[in-house]
Formats: sequence, C-alpha cells, structure tokens
Amino acid sequence: MSSIKEIEITTDNSKLFSQREAFNKRWNIIDNSEKKEEFKNRCLTILDDEFHKHSPNHGVFSDERCEYINDYCLEISSNLGIIIKANNFDNFAHKELYSYLKKLKMDDIQDYRFFLFFLQLTLSYDFNGFISNDTLALRFAEAMKICNINAKILKGNDSFDIYPCDVEFLDKPLITDLLSWLNNYPDTKNLFSKAIKTERTSKNCRNIVDDLRVCLELFLKKILNNNKSLENQKSEIGKYFSDNDISKEISNMYTLLIDYYAKYNNQHAKHDNSVVEIEIDYLIYLTGSFIRFVMLIEEQKVRVPIEK
Repeated sequence: MSSIKEIEITTDNSKLFSQREAFNKRWNIIDNSEKKEEFKNRCLTILDDEFHKHSPNHGVFSDERCEYINDYCLEISSNLGIIIKANNFDNFAHKELYSYLKKLKMDDIQDYRFFLFFLQLTLSYDFNGFISNDTLALRFAEAMKICNINAKILKGNDSFDIYPCDVEFLDKPLITDLLSWLNNYPDTKNLFSKAIKTERTSKNCRNIVDDLRVCLELFLKKILNNNKSLENQKSEIGKYFSDNDISKEISNMYTLLIDYYAKYNNQHAKHDNSVVEIEIDYLIYLTGSFIRFVMLIEEQKVRVPIEK
C-alpha cells in the first residue's frame, strides 16, 4: 500500500528557516504575506543550482550537461504546452524555459498556478539519478515556507503533487491524511484529488462540485456495499451508524447534511451553473469530513471488532 506524506519544513530540518525565525523573533517581525515573486526566483535559483552541482561534468563546460538540461527543458515545456528551442548553453539560467518562467507575473492567478504546475512537473521528472527529486522537494518546500506560500508538497510512492493549503488545522486530517487513507479507494481518491489541486479556477467550479459529489457517492457505495445514488443512501447510512453504535444525533446530523449536500449539487451544478467560487473550499472540507468520519469508524472496527 502506498502512503502519502507532506514535505514539512521546520526549524529542525531547515537551517535557513531556523535563522529567519530567530531573526524575526529578535526584531519582533510578524509577516504572513505571500511573497510570490521571491518564491519564483528562489525556486528557479534552486533548480539552476541543482543542475550546476549534480549534472554531468560539474564545474567545466560540458556538451553532455548542455544536452542533459536541454532534454529536461524540452520535455517540461512540451508538458506545459509552450514552444522553446534548445541552445548550446550548459546552465539552466541561460535556457529559454528559464527566460519564459522569469517573465511570469506571479500576482496573476493564472501565471501563479502555471508556475506551481511547472514545479510539480519538475518534481516528477526522471533526472536519471543526477539530481535527487527528494532534495528538490525539500528545497522547494523550504522556499514555500520562507515566502509564506499557501501551498504544500505531498509525496506518494512514485510522485509529488502540489496542493493549496489555506487552513493548516483542517488540511492535515481532511486532505493529507485522507488522501493517504483513500489509497484503497482509487476512484474516490482520484476525484477528491482532482477537485483540490491548484489548477482549479472559477471557470470549472461546476465540475469541481460535481467531482466532489461523485467522489462521495462512490465512496459510500463501496462502504455500504450497494449501488444507490447519494440521494437514496439515507436509510443505509442510518443503519450503518446504528450498527456501529453512533449516536442518533450524529446520525441524523450526518444524513441531514448529506441531503442538503445532494440538493446543492442538483440545484447549482447538475441542473445549473451557479456555483460561487467562495463556496468551493467549504464543500471540499465538508466532503472530506463526510469521508473521514466513516474512515474513523472503519479503523475502529479493525482495531476493536464490535460485538453484538
């Protein structure tokens, strides 16, 4: 079974972050603003540094290193949907991809998300052992922390993903832990992951809400072992809670919220396109809460079988 963990930066594993925190404390500096332009520059510098240190024939001009970086730039650019040309420079800072990324306006939401997607593609690129993807992830995460970027890097067995991070208190149990637990439910996990990734925009609010509903519906079908639609699961949910000694009040609250959740989807997504962007985070966390509660019940059943 694969697991998902967050690449976390603390004063224990980052000397730079530790120094900054100590300095801010001495000078009584409290700054929670996102420094997106600084973040972009830090990440590009990190990547240039890693190429310089670890690519073939470090320290001297190298046709091999030039070809190696060109291959990276061409593949990443192709995946981003942009056209660049290879050149004869043997460092990343002189490549066309670097120039393209430097021109991105980080106060523009589309450019900002484009850059985050570039980082995600880079973290998943096969550097053939010359550059450590884990080291890159740690250094990018450090840049996020230092620049107060509201995003996080999650690592699975074979991939890295970048997710929005708005409410730390809720994100760990309802996003990070949940995604890991949902490895046993790949259809549910894929839809939930799709709904919360950084490429969401106001143009696809309707699709996000529908993905969340289908995600929850598929999950409950698996748990309850039936093929009923979300709207028709109320009695099955009630029986499931009763069988697992869940209080009537919680059971009623859960099913009532499911009812309104389904009605919202039908009214604003399925039969209309009137989803308001500000409502999406609430629906993401609500969906996560629905699934997590059942997850905890299932875990309790494994630990302590309920005797009737």
